[in-house]
This record gives sequence, structure tokens and C-alpha cells, in this order.
Amino acid sequence: KNQNLRNNPQHSRIIFSKKVEPLLTVPHASGDPRIRVMKSKVYLSLTTSPQRIGQVVHRLRELDLTYIRKIFLSIPERYGRDGATYVIPNELRDFPKLEILRTDRDLGPIMKLLPAAELLQQTDPTGVLVTMDDDIRYPAQALNELIIGVAHHPGSVLSGSGQRVEYWGIPETAFPTLTTPAPKLSASSALVDVIEGFGLVAYPVDRLNTPELRRISGISKYTYASDDLVISYVLAKHGVPRVKFQTRHFNSPLIQVLGYGQGADALHKGAGVGEGMGESGVENINAKKYQQAFQDILGHERSWCGGVLEGGGGGGLMRF
Repeated sequence: KNQNLRNNPQHSRIIFSKKVEPLLTVPHASGDPRIRVMKSKVYLSLTTSPQRIGQVVHRLRELDLTYIRKIFLSIPERYGRDGATYVIPNELRDFPKLEILRTDRDLGPIMKLLPAAELLQQTDPTGVLVTMDDDIRYPAQALNELIIGVAHHPGSVLSGSGQRVEYWGIPETAFPTLTTPAPKLSASSALVDVIEGFGLVAYPVDRLNTPELRRISGISKYTYASDDLVISYVLAKHGVPRVKFQTRHFNSPLIQVLGYGQGADALHKGAGVGEGMGESGVENINAKKYQQAFQDILGHERSWCGGVLEGGGGGGLMRF
């Protein structure tokens, strides 16, 4: 049964070891799938708010970044909710492997994926892009475990957390079904409808339809604030398997939501959509938000004619 991670007080008692195990060892056989991912390029991406930007360095330092080629931090010129500007700490600017991507407008929480994905589709379309949240403490080994998981599930999107859409009150029959052959799953993985971003997510860059992600995320304030649902819907529509992947070193109970992730500016508190959401708990708020977002998506899809993308402008990229 899914645990309500953000309301679980046990997470405050978790102690994280700084010792990183050598998880990516030299394969013993040429057929070991880890060879593929070790030869590919793996990137890390996240976004943040002006209030939280000072915490980003601390979250990155907690991870073993050995096998990450580059880290992308995508932030707008001004924060979308209140127009605040970003003051970028020097230690963040100087952080190894970090590149800051600036957009001229705030795309919402999908910022942690979309600018970096659009860039990589031009520069390294065969790469793997992993997204993380800025208010989560992950086990130090989490990235390495996920990277190995990618090698065992080629062509799939992997996350440490995921659900069926019925969990949020969306009928299963209304959500796009997987028409491509189901991937071969490991003992520690399962197919899901919606991948949840707080659990780390690994995307094969060439499986992302970035124009459609940009279009659908901008339909309404509800789609703007429901990045997990929007991303999963587009992946499902294009036949990309979504896999929940957990191991001994990387699983939901080991993911710790930090104190500032419980603030009023958090998406799971209804921020970005606000009225009528109340303080009824994470899953209830997400259910209300996702149901409305899904209705907005279906209505837009019925009326939208292909050809020219509507409302897809803006978001011009600057690299640092």
C-alpha cells in the first residue's frame, strides 16, 4: 500500500550514510546490460524557487554524482507565482558539472524536465535525463541504482514512485493504454500509469515529445501545476512504458521530504491552483487537481487541431 510520504513523521528519523557503495562495478560478461548505460551519457536536472535556491547545493552534495555527465538547473528570469527574481549563490554557480538554464518565462514545475530535455534533444538525443526535486533528501546511492535500472529497462521511463490513475479518481479507461509490447520487468519493478517526480525519474531523451509536453502543460492553471500527470499522459499517449523501480538502496521509505517542502508554496499544498483545495492532505489535493487537469487535457485534445502548436511560444533559453 502506498505510504503518504509527505505526512510520514518517520522520515525525520532516517539517518543517511555518507559512504557510497561502488554500485557500478565492471561487468563480468560482455552481455551485461550495465555496459550500455555506462557508455551512454546520463544528465541530472532540477528547478527551484527564489526562496529555495540556497538549498540546491546541499541537495546535490548528498548524491553520488560520479556517473552524471552534467547537471542542469532550469530557472526563469522571474518566478511565475509572484514575479520574484533569483539570487544565485556563488557556490551554486561554481558547483562542478552544473549548467544554469534561464528561460524568459516560468513554465511551472515542468521546468525541472522541459528546458534540459529540449536542449539535449539537440545536443545528445541518445542520452538519459534524470530529474529530481529540490525539497527531497535522497539516499546517496539513489542515482547509481536508478542508472543501473535504466540499463535493465531500455526505452522505458523509470521512477522510484508511481501509481495507477484510479488512485486519484481518474477512470482507467479514460487514460491512454500501452499499445506497444510491455517491457520485460525485473523483480523490483512494475508498470504504472503516472510516475511521481519526487521519487527521481529517468527519461530516455529520445522518447520525450517535448513540443507536446510544452503545449499540454500550458492548457490551464491545473495542468501547469500537475507536471507528473501531464508528463505521464504524453508518455502514455506515445506508447512509452512507465516503470516504478525500487531496490534495497533506492525505495520510497528512504526518500525524505525536508521541512521546507511542507511550506505553503509547495504544489502538494495546492499552491499554483489555490482556491478550493484546502488542507485535506497531499493525496486529496492531488486528486482534485489531477481530475480537473485531466478534464482540461481531454477538452483541449478534442478541440486542438494538429499542425501549428498553439501557445507554445516563449521560454527562450539562455545557458550559463
